[in-house]
Amino acid sequence: AALRSDLLLVYASLTFLLAYMVLSLRSLFLGVMGLLTCILPFPAVLFFHRVLCGYSKLNMLTFTSLWIISGIGADNVFVLTEAWHHSRRQLVYRGRRPAPLAHRMSSVYREAGYAMFITSFTTAMAFFGNASSGIFAIRTFGLFLGGLVLTNYVLVMSWYAAALALHQATMDTLNQLRHSNN
Repeated sequence: AALRSDLLLVYASLTFLLAYMVLSLRSLFLGVMGLLTCILPFPAVLFFHRVLCGYSKLNMLTFTSLWIISGIGADNVFVLTEAWHHSRRQLVYRGRRPAPLAHRMSSVYREAGYAMFITSFTTAMAFFGNASSGIFAIRTFGLFLGGLVLTNYVLVMSWYAAALALHQATMDTLNQLRHSNN
């Protein structure tokens, strides 16, 4: 019964996070892609944890990392998205035509990528610091969560950045079609 209620809390939390992301990002596609950057590190790090490190058990403390990585991951998604919007506003402000995608992504990576790297790296190192604990549950929690943080960073900088570009290209195409029909 306790496990069932805990799983309901997980589903409720992820549903709330998805709804918040969809409303904040104003896109179901970006909301789902953003949520996936929070969830997908879990199986990847679990594989590393079990197969490569040889840990056959996960403790309950490790499962709480899903809530922690959801918060960290959502923050990374919002930071990258804001940098993406800022790059577009900056070009409009200067009165230029939209820059090529490569230039825009370069600007976004310079603006947000470095800051996200520093915060993700220091957060992961703080969690990896738990590897020196003599308590197995704390040691595995720290290793697991540190891996989640780094994996999330990689996914946001690659997967989610590609999703932003795809979403923008789709919206631009739809707008061009609307204007050509008028």
